[in-house]
Amino acid sequence: MKIDVKTINIETEGIMSEAFFSVKEKNMAHIFSILRNSLYSDKPLAIIREYCTNAQDAHVEAGKPNEPIRVKYPTIFDNTLSIRDFGNGLSNEDVFTVFNSYGESTKRDSNDLVGMLGLGSKSAFSYVNDFTIKSYNNGLMSHYIAYIDETNIGKVSLVNTEATDETGLEIIISILPHHVRSFNSTFTEYLCKFEPTPIVINDAYFDSSVKSSKRNLVIEHDDWGILHDNNNQSIIRMGNVDYVFTYDSLKLTTEESADLKCFDSRRFSVYLKAKIGDVVPSASRESLEMNSKTLDYIKKQLYKIKNSIKGLLEEKVNNYGSLYEFLLNYRTLRLLNIMFGIPIVYRGKTVNCNASPVLDLKDFNATKHKSITKWSRNLLEDTDYVDVNPKQTALYYSRKSIPASTVRKRINKFLESSQNENLRHNNLFVLEFETPSLANEFVSNSDYTLLNKVNLADIVLDRDTASGTRSVLDKTEFYQYVGGNAVQDCWKPVRHSLDDGGIYVPIKYYQPIVETPKGLVIDTMGTFKVMREYLSRLGFDKPIYGVRTSDVKNLDDSWVNLGEYIQEWLHTMDETLKQKVFTSCITNHRTNCWSDLFNCGLFDGDEDFSRLKELIKKYVYRYTNSDYSNSIVYLRGLGYRFPIPEQEEIHGWMEHLSREHPILRVMSGEFDNFSRGAVDIANSYIMRK
Repeated sequence: MKIDVKTINIETEGIMSEAFFSVKEKNMAHIFSILRNSLYSDKPLAIIREYCTNAQDAHVEAGKPNEPIRVKYPTIFDNTLSIRDFGNGLSNEDVFTVFNSYGESTKRDSNDLVGMLGLGSKSAFSYVNDFTIKSYNNGLMSHYIAYIDETNIGKVSLVNTEATDETGLEIIISILPHHVRSFNSTFTEYLCKFEPTPIVINDAYFDSSVKSSKRNLVIEHDDWGILHDNNNQSIIRMGNVDYVFTYDSLKLTTEESADLKCFDSRRFSVYLKAKIGDVVPSASRESLEMNSKTLDYIKKQLYKIKNSIKGLLEEKVNNYGSLYEFLLNYRTLRLLNIMFGIPIVYRGKTVNCNASPVLDLKDFNATKHKSITKWSRNLLEDTDYVDVNPKQTALYYSRKSIPASTVRKRINKFLESSQNENLRHNNLFVLEFETPSLANEFVSNSDYTLLNKVNLADIVLDRDTASGTRSVLDKTEFYQYVGGNAVQDCWKPVRHSLDDGGIYVPIKYYQPIVETPKGLVIDTMGTFKVMREYLSRLGFDKPIYGVRTSDVKNLDDSWVNLGEYIQEWLHTMDETLKQKVFTSCITNHRTNCWSDLFNCGLFDGDEDFSRLKELIKKYVYRYTNSDYSNSIVYLRGLGYRFPIPEQEEIHGWMEHLSREHPILRVMSGEFDNFSRGAVDIANSYIMRK
C-alpha cells in the first residue's frame, strides 16, 4: 500500500546549528521491545491478521489472487499455528531484509498490496520469543528461526535447507496449550470473513462459521451497505481488515452535520468497502488514522449513499414481482424509511410504515381462516390476519375434496414430517374454501407465488389413522416408540409381523416396563424417556416396539427384550464411537490438568512418567463430548457393564506419581493453567528427588 506522505516545505533563517533525530545503538533493544510488546492490544488478532494479509499479498504478487492461503489451527497435542501461502517465496537475502529490519517493506509502491509499514512480519514477537519461517523459493526450502537473543534485539538464523519443488512461505508459531481455545476462536472470527476463504485445518466448524458470518445488511450496493443494529459502530473494510469508526469521530462541520444527521443512529451504521489506499490505518492496523484523507473518504461515501439511496430503494421496491415478496421485505424497507425518511411507495400507493406486515386472510375468499397455535400444534383458532415471515406455509382445502373429520389428522401428519418440526406460531395457517375453483384461484394468484402452499387433499393418511379412534390402537399388536407429550402419543400403532423380530418393551396401559441388571424397574414413561435419551446420545437408533404384557408370551426368539439388549449393544458398539466414548469418560478435570502439565514440558524421562504421558495423549482431549460420559454413568447406575481399557491404569499412575512427588498432587488438583516456569520448578524438584 502506498504511504500517504506529504512534502513539507520549510524556510529557515538564522539557524546556528542543527541535528537529525536518531536512535542510538544502546537504545535499540528498548525501542524494539516497545514495538514488540506495546504495538498490539489484541495479540491473537494481530498475529492472524498480519500474517494472513501478508500471505494474501504474496498470492497477489504471484498473479494468483483467487487462490486460498492455508491456515492450520493449533490443538492441545499439536500447539503450532501455521500460516502458509503459495506465492513465490523469499530468497535468503529477502528473508534477512524483511524479518531483520523494523520498518522495512517492499510494498509501498503499489495499492494492490495491503502491507506497507514493515511491522507485521514481526507481529509474532508480541506473543512469543521465537517463531519459525519456512521459505520455498528457487528449488530450495530454507528453514529459519526468528528469535529474541541475549541483546533483546532479535535475530533471524538459517537452520537448514533442502530441495523442493514447492513455492511460498510458511510461518509457524507455538501457542500455549491453555490459550489454544481462545486463540482459535479469535482466528475463526477473523478468517470467516477473509477473501478468498482460506483452507483451514483442525477446525471442523469453520465452514459453518463462514456461512453464519454474513453481515446483517439492510441494503447493499457496489461499495457500501447499511448495517442493522451494529452498536453504533460503522465499518470500513480494506484489504481483508475491518476498521471501526463512529459518527462522532468524523469531525463534521455544522453544515455537514446537518446534511449527514441521518447517519447518527444507534439502530443503523454504515459498511464501506474501501480500495487499498483509500483510508490510512494506524501502525497497529487496529484502527484508522482519522486524518484528512480518511475523513474525506468517509464523508464522500456518506454523501454518495444519501444521494443514491432514494433511487435504489425505489428500484428495489419496483423489482418485487409479487405482493408477498414485498411483504417479506417490508421490515427492511421500514428500517430505511426510518433512517432516511423516504416514503415507501408500492404500486402507486404510499405504505404506512408504522404497521407490521401481515397477510389479510379475508382477501383469499376463504370461508374459514384458521391458524395453528401454541406448541401443542393440534389446536385451531379463527383468525383474520397472520404475520408474514419467510418460512410461512398455507395449508388449504375445499369442502368437497376431503372429509371434514380428517382435517386435523392431515395437519398433524404434515407436522410430523422432519422438515416441519420447528414450525413456530403463525408460521402455519389453514384456509377452507367453499369450492375447488376458489381454491384454485388462491393457488394461481400471482401475488402469492412465493408463499408455500400445501393442499391437505394431497396428504395421504394411513388406513388406521383415517379411520381414526383409539380403539384401533387397542386391537393392534405392536406399537413403535415415537415420543410425544401424552403417554399414548408416544406409541404409534404399526403393522409388524411376529416373525419379523425386533427389540421390544412390555407395556401396560401404554406405560413401558424395563427391568435393569441392578434390579431397578423403569415403569413410567418419564423415566423411560430419560433412558432412551441417554441411549440416543450414544448412537442408539434402533426402533423399539411396545408389546402388551399379555402378548409377550407370543413372541419367539427373534425378539429381544430392551433391558437385555442394551448390554449386548454396549459390547458390540462401533469401534470408532467406542473410542470417542472412552475419551469422553477418561477426560475430566484431573486428567486435563496432567495433559496441561505434559504439554508445558513436565519431566517424562522414566517409565512411570512416559507411560502416563502415552496414555494421556491417547485418551485425553479437552474439548470432548460430555454426553457420552454422562450416558455411561447413567447406564452404569442401572447396572450395565461398560469396561474402559486403561482407565484404571491411568488413575493408578496419577495416584502413584502424586504420592511420589507431592508437588504434582497440588499442581494437578488445584490449578487449571500452568506456565512453563511453574513446570520447570516441578521438574527441578523431581530431578533432585
